[in-house]
Amino acid sequence: MGLLIRMGAVDRDIAVAMWASIASSNWEEMLPYTAIARRRLGDALWENFEYLVVLSRAWMASHPHGMYPKDVPRLEIPDAWLDADTRYEASRLPSA
Repeated sequence: MGLLIRMGAVDRDIAVAMWASIASSNWEEMLPYTAIARRRLGDALWENFEYLVVLSRAWMASHPHGMYPKDVPRLEIPDAWLDADTRYEASRLPSA
């Protein structure tokens, strides 16, 4: 995907809006192997994927709350576990 963006075949904004989080988390999961493999193969290994991740992280930094339109109401999401989770967290606090 990074190559397609770099070559202009895929719109960068659309690609990172769709894949930023996934690309960034996959890069993190691959880091241990990437470090070892790049010892022998050099920085060119997965350079296009790295490019996508750099673009993705910049996009996430500039859109920390996503891109949901401000003038469109959000759906209500019932949180059935909120009370139980709140009680659990309170039970884990050290006693005063």
